[in-house]
Amino acid sequence: MDSVVFFTLALLVVGLLTSGFAIEIRNLTQRSASLLCGDNSPYSPSIVNVSDIKYHSDHKYYRTLRSMPSLQPPLFHGNHAALCRNQIQLKRKYRTFSNCLPISGRKDAERCSGADRMNLLEQNSSDTICHASVLHMLLVEVYEELQELEKSSVVLYGSLLGAVRDKGVIPFTEDADIG
Repeated sequence: MDSVVFFTLALLVVGLLTSGFAIEIRNLTQRSASLLCGDNSPYSPSIVNVSDIKYHSDHKYYRTLRSMPSLQPPLFHGNHAALCRNQIQLKRKYRTFSNCLPISGRKDAERCSGADRMNLLEQNSSDTICHASVLHMLLVEVYEELQELEKSSVVLYGSLLGAVRDKGVIPFTEDADIG
């Protein structure tokens, strides 16, 4: 009787170890394939036609956005491309992410003080876009969506400080705070 229990437990342990090794080998071969292929190629996400979007207000920003010609999708390189690819992999796994928005831009106070989302509609290079302009756009969009859903919301922390002190987003801040 003891030998049957021992044999069953030994078989169970061997089965678990074999399954673990098989899973680990599969994961390693997938990672190795992406490393060997040099997965550093540029990435271009799909784009949205901004004229088809229903906006919650008729602000000048939205009127200007609707009247602009469609832009070519951006081409992301290096770290930004990796961010897009990772979000796509997460989308496949969790079905939650739909768009990629890697953000970079200037953070110097002299040039970006008072920056807002209207600055994004000027077709400049990415070297002249202020990080604060992108954060302002995101802050306003999220705030408007919350208002549309009849959820109470408030601008908080550094974003509130920037709104009071600088009448906008603090140029060198990393995030926008809304709750």
